[in-house]
Amino acid sequence: MNKKVLLFDPTCLSYRIHVYNYFISEFKNYGINLKVYYDENKTIINNDSYFPIKYSFLSFIKLHRDEKPDISIYFIWLSYKWSLPFLIIMRLFMKTKSIVWSKGINIKNVDQPLKNILYYIRQFVADALILYSVYEKKFIKASARKVFIANNTINQYVYKNCAERKDTLKRKHGINHQKIVLFVGRIEHRKRLDLLIDSFKNELREYGLIIIGPGLEGKLQKQVNSLDNVYYFGPIYALDLLSEFYSMADIFCIPGHIGLAVNESFLYGLPVVTADIKSDPSLISSEPIMLLEDGVNGRFYRPEQDNLSEVLRQILENDEIRETYSKNAIKTFKEKAKIEYMAEGFLKAIKFVDNK
Repeated sequence: MNKKVLLFDPTCLSYRIHVYNYFISEFKNYGINLKVYYDENKTIINNDSYFPIKYSFLSFIKLHRDEKPDISIYFIWLSYKWSLPFLIIMRLFMKTKSIVWSKGINIKNVDQPLKNILYYIRQFVADALILYSVYEKKFIKASARKVFIANNTINQYVYKNCAERKDTLKRKHGINHQKIVLFVGRIEHRKRLDLLIDSFKNELREYGLIIIGPGLEGKLQKQVNSLDNVYYFGPIYALDLLSEFYSMADIFCIPGHIGLAVNESFLYGLPVVTADIKSDPSLISSEPIMLLEDGVNGRFYRPEQDNLSEVLRQILENDEIRETYSKNAIKTFKEKAKIEYMAEGFLKAIKFVDNK
């Protein structure tokens, strides 16, 4: 196979750049030359394999005429209103095969088919579909033959393997507590950091909480500033530094909506505690949560019946349970969440459309 493949991602978030860098390198082994195009109005990337482009109907038509790619992969939201007409034009008049990478429909409107009609049209127009997880297959109305799964994950090879002992890392960062719970992510209401802070303000005073991420303000910031067992380090994007915090922690907890932090935690053997997806159906749309098995590699807590502090305390105080969860977390990552599995899903989709 000697193919030119273009991938379109408007924002190319930092974790995705690491994923795409792996794809670019790995796909060369299969004769695939991958180039990534991002929205010039959304971000700036200094990398020879990433190219800015105006995200518009005419610029996409021009680019495809000039580049003549064999296959294009589109991670483009339907809020770009021209994107669906563009795919239809591509299907009817151009030789480039199209792969749509998405969740298939708008997960928040699963019971409203009229609101998802444009998503269904896109399913039929695309030559192949790449989904985030098996869960989303139930929402696909197009042929199952053209559906491929690439579980969203991180590129584990860019994370640091810390050789320092936990106590050494804690002294380095001024952490004065023996057992640590870690929260990493953008601070927004749906993640319910307020519940976690309340736990460490009241029932878990003897343990430490580390918070990393942008957005701490208002009442939460005042609470954090008043507590000597809560440590806020702001946003950290340097993976070498972030790896040190994952390495020193004992549990990872986001009481609400959780994403790829599950993958990062399992990479470092951290049990994860988060809300039960059955108590908040919107969390099901976060595919990494499907890696969490209650009582195996972490715990779901049920807000209507469980006390978050007690769930955390049970794991913090029981070394045997925590170590079992930790070993299972590492096992889960190795068996289900490595970047190789995500790349395999993309390669299968590419080979499928190439043979159509």
